[in-house]
Amino acid sequence: MARMKDAERLSEQPVCIFCRGRSADAVWIGKQTVGVCQPCAIDILPKLIGDAVCNRVNADREGLQDVAERHWTAAKGNFFESIFRNACRILDEWQQGHAGRLN
Repeated sequence: MARMKDAERLSEQPVCIFCRGRSADAVWIGKQTVGVCQPCAIDILPKLIGDAVCNRVNADREGLQDVAERHWTAAKGNFFESIFRNACRILDEWQQGHAGRLN
């Protein structure tokens, strides 16, 4: 995933691929540029992930529960890893801006 600073090199401000009404708060740059706003990231992305995981599983209840638990664990790990990585980046940027004033 690209940070929004990395996305500044794009020719135009990316918009959310889901609502098409708000500017993207996060951007993935690959074969296509995919942007998502914070409200859609909170509301729509979890539903999309759930659909993607469950649509590959048989309708059998035990199999679905097992797969859902494994994928939920992985998704939580990825979510918290992203928050931690961004928090560290923000702290580093803040410290660089205040380097002479911290003592």
